[in-house]
Amino acid sequence: MTRVLSLLIVALALLAAGCGGSTTAATGEPSGAEITPASAVGFVSLNTDAGSEQWQQASELLQKLPAREKLLGRITGALADEDLDFARDIRPALGPTVDFAVLSRANGQTDVVGMTQPADGAKLEALLRKGGKPAVHAEIDGWTVFAEDEAALAPFRVDGDKLQDSEPFSDAMAELPDEANAKAYFDGRAVPRALGRTAPALGTVPVGDFDWVSAAVSSEQDGFKIEGAAKGRAGESKPFDRSLLEQIPSGALVAIAFNGGNTSALDQLRANPKLSRQSARLEELLGIGLQELVGLLGGDAGLYVRPGSPDLEVTLLTKPENPKGLLRTIDRAVTRVSLFSGRPAPTRRRIGDVVVREVPLDRVSLYYGVRDGALIASTATAAFGDYSGASLEDDPVFTDAAAAAKLPDDAAALLFVNVEDSLPVLQDLAREYAASIPPDVAANLEPLESFLGFSMPDSDIARFSGLLRIP
Repeated sequence: MTRVLSLLIVALALLAAGCGGSTTAATGEPSGAEITPASAVGFVSLNTDAGSEQWQQASELLQKLPAREKLLGRITGALADEDLDFARDIRPALGPTVDFAVLSRANGQTDVVGMTQPADGAKLEALLRKGGKPAVHAEIDGWTVFAEDEAALAPFRVDGDKLQDSEPFSDAMAELPDEANAKAYFDGRAVPRALGRTAPALGTVPVGDFDWVSAAVSSEQDGFKIEGAAKGRAGESKPFDRSLLEQIPSGALVAIAFNGGNTSALDQLRANPKLSRQSARLEELLGIGLQELVGLLGGDAGLYVRPGSPDLEVTLLTKPENPKGLLRTIDRAVTRVSLFSGRPAPTRRRIGDVVVREVPLDRVSLYYGVRDGALIASTATAAFGDYSGASLEDDPVFTDAAAAAKLPDDAAALLFVNVEDSLPVLQDLAREYAASIPPDVAANLEPLESFLGFSMPDSDIARFSGLLRIP
């Protein structure tokens, strides 16, 4: 049985059955972490217990999505091609949990090893023999461990420290909820190295200096929840001022808010030779230093997208300590870019009491200026007018999402997407460009109402949570 077939089996189990959670496994049963070497760089635990409340809720949510039946049909067909039936061959072969460990060899090769405690060992053995390349397997301390080759199983046969007893793993899993459909742990130091090997360009992205990252997916009555934590030295983030949301209009399709005082990403960029050279070229083009720009930005910032004509209106607003100084810096940068690109220099116009700069682009113009102590950049002039209408805090879709996701007052960052109202806008926009959203995609987006995610400030452990509402 190849790795692909293994994952197909688990996917079918997740869609057709149910699962729950505990502090070390995705179930209340023993965790495969008890036999996994402590050197593992990743661990994923999935519950395949059909009687779990978590996956009873998941099943109810998935039934609202047309894709569920189609996906089940495809997987069932793929299994039939292998002369397999879920109820006859797979369900009895799975234990209450199916876990996967990710290990890295000295030569950089990555192995994925599965493990379970099957209800019927003979059924599992028969299942593992299926396929053009049967999986190798072994019985280790009451677990059936399987992989693509014997070398991947070798670390499990050696006595030594186990993942379950390692402090980083224990700390990471303790951050997750007791009940979940699935839980995952990754060594934060190993992920950038793996990215660098598989996709060198991604390996240079400043993703943070993390010791570990953990996450869980769970099912609630009105949606799927993802939450987790990351421990590292990314620098302390601060809560953004919730009054910022009062400047984002009701009806926004997307809204982002954060406090821009954390410069850790800039520090990582400076420490990376490749990115440092690229940033130096950017600074030469703009005529300003990134450190200067970040220093001027500071404070709270928000971005929102709302319907416009003919294109979407995209607006960025910031509350820097020195808005006029930031405006002068941007004027200087935009003028230099205009000279290099051969585009017309920015022009100025007055909108109400605000002097706004206009930068012509291909289909739209970019406008920027300072209003009421906030620097605003937008693709529409409406952002600079007198605003006294309903804000995002008054938007019923947002307020429902915030209540369901338990949005705290001291969040460091926020992402909100009004999926329900975005679909018709995206369909109209697609038609404007002589395109269309595939019917299957539209049908599966239609039951979704919103997504709201946020992170919590901390100098050591960053916590995040998000809820996809399917009421």
